[in-house]
Amino acid sequence: ITIVGGWSKRRGCHGHAQTLHLRQPFRWRASPTNVVPWRRPGAGRMIPQVGLVLALGWMECSGVIGTGDFRLLRRNGSAQGATNSSSRLCVLDGLNWGVAELSRFPCSDSFEHNGEIYPMGEGNVVCIGRDHIQAFSFATSTWQRWPLPKQLAQDGSNSWVK
Repeated sequence: ITIVGGWSKRRGCHGHAQTLHLRQPFRWRASPTNVVPWRRPGAGRMIPQVGLVLALGWMECSGVIGTGDFRLLRRNGSAQGATNSSSRLCVLDGLNWGVAELSRFPCSDSFEHNGEIYPMGEGNVVCIGRDHIQAFSFATSTWQRWPLPKQLAQDGSNSWVK
């Protein structure tokens, strides 16, 4: 089981990866440094022939994750539609704690609460976020997207995402 990132600023787990091996002696292994830029929770799934795929939720950034030109920018909670706001699909190499960006989501989204990545058929994943359903094909590096049903927004809350 691998946990990537976290909310605890006090404990310093933002961006770190921690792996629990499910065989005796059941030990944890933690990355020595931050491996992913992390502001919002994400979703992850082991995909055969690809690796541990991570959907990194909405962040303000420039460049490509895993390269020297990547920069995390100052957070702006009301700029989900801005050109520097995006969600990224990445793969984590658990042996050397490297992360590489596979693609930028067509729509910025967050993967809080029950956000998840689901394998769909050969070489495809579906990412269900707070605002959209987005599917990625590893074979063609293309996306499809669908908005969530409007009925899901009728929950009586005052969420800023509405």
